[in-house]
Amino acid sequence: MFLFGTFQACTKEKSKPVASNEKNTQDARITRILLAFKTNLLQKSTGSMEMDSAIWYTEGLLNLDNANNTHQFINAFSIKDSMSVVPMNGSITIDQINEIYSAFQDKIDSAIGSNSTIKADAVDIYVSPTILKDGSETFYLDATIGEEVIETNYQPFGPNDNWYWYMQAGRCTGGGTPYDARILLQNRFNNPVGSSELGYFTDVEWAYLQPYAYPDPSNPVGGYMIFANGLYNPLTCIGYQELNYYLSVFDYLINDNLVPGKSFSHVNVKRDVILTPPPNPPLPDIYAYWMYYGVFHEGVPPD
Repeated sequence: MFLFGTFQACTKEKSKPVASNEKNTQDARITRILLAFKTNLLQKSTGSMEMDSAIWYTEGLLNLDNANNTHQFINAFSIKDSMSVVPMNGSITIDQINEIYSAFQDKIDSAIGSNSTIKADAVDIYVSPTILKDGSETFYLDATIGEEVIETNYQPFGPNDNWYWYMQAGRCTGGGTPYDARILLQNRFNNPVGSSELGYFTDVEWAYLQPYAYPDPSNPVGGYMIFANGLYNPLTCIGYQELNYYLSVFDYLINDNLVPGKSFSHVNVKRDVILTPPPNPPLPDIYAYWMYYGVFHEGVPPD
């Protein structure tokens, strides 16, 4: 764990490898120490500490609040910042640490913004003394920020894959290609990564899936596992992060509708509209999945 490694470096002790349960206990202890210190910061406690400890606590808190070291990232980038303080007799006050921590946290927050898939990977804090007569020292922030990779068995959409939802209207930024989000989702659903098994299906039957039967608040936009709220004028644009979400839940939808003794064959993604009883107007346009299941046979179908 990153925090444990930092703690060991700060105390400058050499230690033998620890068992998993012992390491978990040490990690939990360090977390409690950092949380207690954060409480002191929030309560604006007084006091001071040596520079090495100030670095450890600041870096530890920022990693505790932000780091997601187990994630895979795409489109990674670094953010940097700095802040100078004047220590007294080699020590730095709690107020100064709070200023540094708050400033660096604001910097990270501004880089992440409101995008829930953007995470900090690791945060590094180091200090460089200045040559100024006041003896000031500069704290430097160096953090890696990236976009979390969504686990999926299908080729993910990239940052430029923002597509209109229907009518082969192409990319949201223009381009005039004869594709749209519906067509591309269907193609990727039917061509999972690494799929090379040859065969054919018999005794095929189908199931109809519409979004309102599959609510999911983790969908960053629509709140359903299948796209809803498509509009013609202006054409609705589906961003690549939302498209990747639909890829990530598709296997769940396959298994939720799996027919005993049969395997998933393919899906048709179609535009549909859910009618409501009069005098209520129809709900907005949606995607609906026609899911096909059959008995799979290896090899070439007989003549």
